[in-house]
Amino acid sequence: MAKKIINKENVNDSMLWLVPHLIDEVNQGKVIGIEFKELKQSRSLAQNRLMWRWHKEFRLHIELCTGQVHDNNTIHELVASKVGSNSPQSILNEVVIVREKTSKMTIKRFTEFLENYERWARERFNCSFSHPEDLYYQAMGK
Repeated sequence: MAKKIINKENVNDSMLWLVPHLIDEVNQGKVIGIEFKELKQSRSLAQNRLMWRWHKEFRLHIELCTGQVHDNNTIHELVASKVGSNSPQSILNEVVIVREKTSKMTIKRFTEFLENYERWARERFNCSFSHPEDLYYQAMGK
């Protein structure tokens, strides 16, 4: 079974992929059912998976360029503190800077976070991230 996500940017290429696959399946005697449904976005596993994939790519880029070795959790803390919102809060009469938690972000906010992350990594470290078609569309709605 094949699954293809189609949007306005890839509709022509998707049709070039889809038609030959349908013909092959039908020529093999298979009966094919096609279901169209709109993909719903939620603050999703797709967004989270894309973020952690990019953390790995960023970590490997930093290691290759600088020799510095960090784990993905350290990269997450760095990125969240640099591209997320940070706010001062008073805790026990002490002012501390609290970083925005990615797990508490709305869909829209998380998309902004990922866009800011990608821009920051590119501008600051000359690091470009992959855009796996299905995962990137589900996470970013693009």
